[in-house]
Amino acid sequence: MLKRRIFLSYDTQHDERLREFFAKLSQRPDAPFEITGFSTIPAGPARTWALKTSQAIHGCEILVVLVGPHTHKAAGVLQEVDIAQDEEIPILQIIGYKDQKFNPVPGAGRLFPWNWENVKQLFFM
Repeated sequence: MLKRRIFLSYDTQHDERLREFFAKLSQRPDAPFEITGFSTIPAGPARTWALKTSQAIHGCEILVVLVGPHTHKAAGVLQEVDIAQDEEIPILQIIGYKDQKFNPVPGAGRLFPWNWENVKQLFFM
C-alpha cells in the first residue's frame, strides 16, 4: 500500500492527545499515511523553530491539521498552514473529535469529519 508522507499540525497546548492517537493510527497496516513531522512547541529563537518546521513541512506530501476547539487560533498551526501554502503542499483539515463541530483554520481548506474510513479515503483524493 502506498503511504503518503504527512506533517501533523495541531494545537500543542490543547490537543496532544490527538497527535498521539493519530500516531497510533499511522501504525495500522491499512493506514495510507506515515507521519514525517508534527507541530512542536517553539523552544529557542523563533527563526530556528520556523526553519526546522519549514524543512519538516517541505519533506511531506500533505499537511494534516487536526482540528480541536482552539486550533483555529493556535499561532503555531497558523504559521504551519502559511508554510504549507507557500510550499504549495495540499492541506487537509480533519475534526479531531468525533461528532463535534469546530471552527476551521483560516486558509486551510475544507473541514472533514472524523471517521477512519473517511480519513483513509482523504489521502487518495
